[in-house]
Amino acid sequence: MTKKILAFVFLLLSTFFYSNVLAWYDSNAAGTAPDWSYRVPITIPAGVAVNSTITFDVNFNTLLSTLSAAGTFDINSVRIVRPNETLAATQEFTDRIFNGVIDAASNARGEVKFILQDAGPSTYYLYFDTTANGPKPANSQPPVNGNLEHSVGTTPTSWATTSLNANGAQNNEVYDTAFGATFTQPNATTCSDQVINNANNSPNNSGSAANVTGRKWHLLGYRNNCEDGGAGTSEEINLSRTIGVPASNPGTLTFFFQVQAFDSWNGTSNYDHVNVSVNGTLINHTGLGIANPGNLLRISNTGFGRRNGFSASLIDAGWQQATLNLAPYAGTNINFEVTADSFTDNGYRSWVKLDDFEWSIRTATLGAPEAQPPIISLQKTSMVINDGINATNPKRIPGAVVEYTLTATNSGAGKATNDTIVINDSIPANSSYIVNSLTFIDGTPASGLNTSPVAPAASILLFSTDGVTFNTTQSTAVTHIRIHPSGEFAAASGAGNPSFQVTFRVTLD
Repeated sequence: MTKKILAFVFLLLSTFFYSNVLAWYDSNAAGTAPDWSYRVPITIPAGVAVNSTITFDVNFNTLLSTLSAAGTFDINSVRIVRPNETLAATQEFTDRIFNGVIDAASNARGEVKFILQDAGPSTYYLYFDTTANGPKPANSQPPVNGNLEHSVGTTPTSWATTSLNANGAQNNEVYDTAFGATFTQPNATTCSDQVINNANNSPNNSGSAANVTGRKWHLLGYRNNCEDGGAGTSEEINLSRTIGVPASNPGTLTFFFQVQAFDSWNGTSNYDHVNVSVNGTLINHTGLGIANPGNLLRISNTGFGRRNGFSASLIDAGWQQATLNLAPYAGTNINFEVTADSFTDNGYRSWVKLDDFEWSIRTATLGAPEAQPPIISLQKTSMVINDGINATNPKRIPGAVVEYTLTATNSGAGKATNDTIVINDSIPANSSYIVNSLTFIDGTPASGLNTSPVAPAASILLFSTDGVTFNTTQSTAVTHIRIHPSGEFAAASGAGNPSFQVTFRVTLD
């Protein structure tokens, strides 16, 4: 950051303000917690439409290092801010996914996603901070949560779960599993099929087709209990949400699924299968591009399910991906729904695991990170100390001693870069500087600045007889003074606005 020269030849009580050109997001007021210290611009190129899902990876330790900023990244501090300085309505930072694979927790890097509200070209900002700059509350904006990592407990945040003809035994919840974890039904069941073994492999299990999906996933159907609808009834277990589709370049909606089943599907409405619908209408499932290794699945225009007949042996079709073309729905809001349809026979069960829903993905690029600049004001006042005649209420007459006070205050949430504060002032006309009267006085709260010399200057207090060349020589011929304290001018906080004062005296001619 360049030096901040607070230079003036002002009338008394005049004030100088230093502020940043671009507005800085603040949820309340500068100096009132919480305040954000750092940001990086997000470039949205031309042609990217509203409702696109913007995504990028970010390493916050790298950004902090670029800014020469020390401290521990605050995972709660991540915010996406629109060009109008309001928060993006739907946004998330996923700590467990980085560069498309599962990642360690709490290592200051991950994946950011948000739903675009301002068409490109536009500039959004990613705000972040360290714990040392005051704790930030968790982000209250709803997450995209297509990866389900932001679900609270077993509730799929931002999604809706419903059922039809089911009586409570169904599975319709989020699971959080460690890498390669397995599930085993602890007791024999009363259904016709067998005990479930190894039916809960994490989607990020090595060798899985969906090894990029983090830890959490959703379960639909009947796994832990028997089907409990009336005999011959079709029980529907649903996961759905409303999605805004961009008007241009809508792209696709993709998701991973894993069918695990004892019961089969004959390609009609009977027995157990999975189907996908948009606005209540089934889509053509043969057009979803689903891989079918081992030919374990039957895939028709109305759904997909286990092919090889019901059995007491579990068939696992593995993690596969489905891709839905969103072009027919461009510029509309759609209700997207996945249903596990179970034909109640109090016998063989089926279920589907779901994860990593993504739609209308556009990858953004990040610019250079920025630290919040300070907001520095400077005020100059004066008072007559004595005039050699009047003991009280001294006057501004020849021979009078007048003391000038310069007060610098930082009311912003940003601190000034090390050794960058410089104040220049001129000795008023028709007066003479009083040698050794120039002083530096720290304020409350303290400025964080100090009186150690700043290289290459030999002192923080410098003098000039022409306003050009400054040195440490003092005399009554001094026409200009310079104060260059070392250190960082501290940021405003709940304790108040840091400040310091500079005083000097003159004799009126």
